[in-house]
Amino acid sequence: MKSINHVLLLACGLLATTGMAHESEKDLSSQVLDWVAQGRVLPLDSLLQRYQGRLDGRLLDLEVEQEGDRIIYELEILRQNGQVIEIKLDAATGEWLTDEGH
Repeated sequence: MKSINHVLLLACGLLATTGMAHESEKDLSSQVLDWVAQGRVLPLDSLLQRYQGRLDGRLLDLEVEQEGDRIIYELEILRQNGQVIEIKLDAATGEWLTDEGH
């Protein structure tokens, strides 16, 4: 199993690069650091720590999107059993919104 610190390191790397790769798809990753500094959203690392028991696995992808008025952290996690799940967290409140298996 991967530790939450390992997931956090991967998330930081993906967060730094995902914005450029998905900008045309309305991925908002490049703006997250500004929003965290402004207090508009919570830092991803705080949410990863909050939900570390539920986020066990390997982080495959991280995107930041807007759905209506909400800013969403969307994570894809590969579980040890091979299942990939997509998790959506409200970036402003930290609320766990959904998790769906693929």
